[in-house]
Amino acid sequence: MNKVKLYRPGREDEDTYERLSDAMTRPIRWDVIENNYDQLIKYATAIRVGTASTEAILRRFTRTASHGKITNWSDVRIS
Repeated sequence: MNKVKLYRPGREDEDTYERLSDAMTRPIRWDVIENNYDQLIKYATAIRVGTASTEAILRRFTRTASHGKITNWSDVRIS
């Protein structure tokens, strides 16, 4: 079966969601979201308007996730 990963909003929330503790992992890295917010909005818009496939963008996120910074995604067209 598939396992669900959930991320805590912050370190201080470790005991807040006791029933979900088995599924909880690390805290959300808000700094990564903040540093890449503009690009995230561009890619969300590209998915919404259909100029990029969800699969292509998710593949890129998966490949670059360990770097903590979104790289140049030149093969994703944004109109």
